[in-house]
Amino acid sequence: MAERAEPKVFLDYTQAELDRAYDQLAYAPDRDAILARQLQHSEAARARFKPEIVRYGDGPLEDMEVFCSSMAGSGRARATAPPAIRP
Repeated sequence: MAERAEPKVFLDYTQAELDRAYDQLAYAPDRDAILARQLQHSEAARARFKPEIVRYGDGPLEDMEVFCSSMAGSGRARATAPPAIRP
């Protein structure tokens, strides 16, 4: 008796094939260590540079951290940082 072929769900891919293609652990098996290190670095930067929090919406993730320069002659130059990992 022949096995039933898994149906194609996108182009010529089965759901299992898509799941494997998007499984980041296959590409970065140390993903959890990388994320933990990024979190640690983000927390250290916040503690050292004390960002200003600017809200642009009501949601829990609708804010950004603004890190101001303290260099002489810089005025109060604002440099926004890319979104960081938050606990």
